[in-house]
Amino acid sequence: MSPPKIDAAVTTYGDYELITPQHTLRKAVSDRPLAPGEDPVARAEKALAELSSEFSSWMDQECDRLDKARQAIVKSGMTAATKEQLFHAAHDIKGEAATFGFPACAATADSLCRLIEYAPDQTKIPPKLIETVDFRILLACGMVLSAVGLLLLSAARPPDSLAWLVIGSTLQSVGGGGLLTCFTMISFSTLSVEMRTDASGVYSLLRQLGCASGVALMTGVLHVVAHGHLLAFPEGQPGPGGALSPENLAVLKAYSACFQGMAAASLLMLPGIWLFRVRPTRRTAVEPV
Repeated sequence: MSPPKIDAAVTTYGDYELITPQHTLRKAVSDRPLAPGEDPVARAEKALAELSSEFSSWMDQECDRLDKARQAIVKSGMTAATKEQLFHAAHDIKGEAATFGFPACAATADSLCRLIEYAPDQTKIPPKLIETVDFRILLACGMVLSAVGLLLLSAARPPDSLAWLVIGSTLQSVGGGGLLTCFTMISFSTLSVEMRTDASGVYSLLRQLGCASGVALMTGVLHVVAHGHLLAFPEGQPGPGGALSPENLAVLKAYSACFQGMAAASLLMLPGIWLFRVRPTRRTAVEPV
């Protein structure tokens, strides 16, 4: 059956035309008055919540569609058809990922869309930019960046500490952000679609507990190390820090030691990355309706 014809008024003004589309939205909006206490927004949110159990499977379908577009480019090259297929698949994920509960995928899909849209010559885009990258390489890069950033932070000494703090904090943040994204995707990729909704709440809770426990642990270690450095200074004599008081110098040395310890811990975990093995989950068969 052919789609219904939509009439639109077209008015010509010199070198341009003004198109006034037909207003058909009123037909889709109920003119029934709202019942006392009825909230249409709450009703819409309730309907969306009822559909939330399907979000993971819908996201899987969108990812499969994107991967098929990628495989088409690998097989046939970046033609007009394959480029359009890849762009539309990435653009749909960009708009739907946040609603489906995968906000990190939205930023990645947006980056791919911008690459396709603004590259002067799409045929010269390196295939590796749209190929699958081994997640263990990303994890290793994140750990190394975090370790380098922590070492730079440990080297900060007044009065020339601003540059060390800015560069070190930036590298540590970039590395930590990459680790968090990779760990999130790896964790959920090992679960079946039915378990991911419940697992997201457990994952968020454990992540917050882990962060809080880490902060508490490092705060305790910092106080112990600072107290040890303070006791090492001879009583009644100024510390070797020049303008710094013995208390401030002890705290500075404690921070430096803690940053170095965290950098060493990050590097020591590098060999464990290669123990990761992500196995595809088994999908339950869906009977045709």
